[in-house]
Amino acid sequence: MPSLELAAGQVLTAAHTNTYWMRQVVVTGLSSARPTGYEGRVIYDTDIDSLMVYASATTGWRPPWNLPWGFIGRALSASSVVLNNVQGNVTAALTFNVVKNRRYRISGIARATTDVGDPGVLHYSPAITAGNSNVTNTGGSSEALAGMDTGGGEWNVIPFNAYFDAVNSGSVTVYGLGWAASCQATYTIGCSIIVEDIGPAAGPA
Repeated sequence: MPSLELAAGQVLTAAHTNTYWMRQVVVTGLSSARPTGYEGRVIYDTDIDSLMVYASATTGWRPPWNLPWGFIGRALSASSVVLNNVQGNVTAALTFNVVKNRRYRISGIARATTDVGDPGVLHYSPAITAGNSNVTNTGGSSEALAGMDTGGGEWNVIPFNAYFDAVNSGSVTVYGLGWAASCQATYTIGCSIIVEDIGPAAGPA
């Protein structure tokens, strides 16, 4: 918002106050009663006790652009039992709306346990809805732990981290995919994911 300096003797008008100074004041109020948004205008939302900044009609009122916005959501798979020498799969899925030019991190684990100490192979990988035009930089290879030996009743886990950028605002579904193969025993497997906003990928659209 532009600044304004009045000349000596110049009359202060309502337009001076409303167009210049009021837009530069940090307004406090409820989420349902936010003022008109202008690029760079700042408010303090008393519903969520958070500082919000208006960048554009695309982004709307958001926390400061150059900071990470934090936790988006978490998803867990249902447990799956894998019998001897049979491959089993589990999926944890989370659907949410991305904001254009923000960067998101997917963190997760695949986990398995068995009552006996026979080896198997545990895999984990992330995935995003195929062909989704809202995201880019979505690559990520699967991880594998071969010859796993639980020793009976012990948990084995594989962590995974990946990130993607939002090139458009809209809905995205991310998945954690876990599977066990080559098992010489009966395994219980599962996986989970957490998605976080970790900061800007570019300036606000």
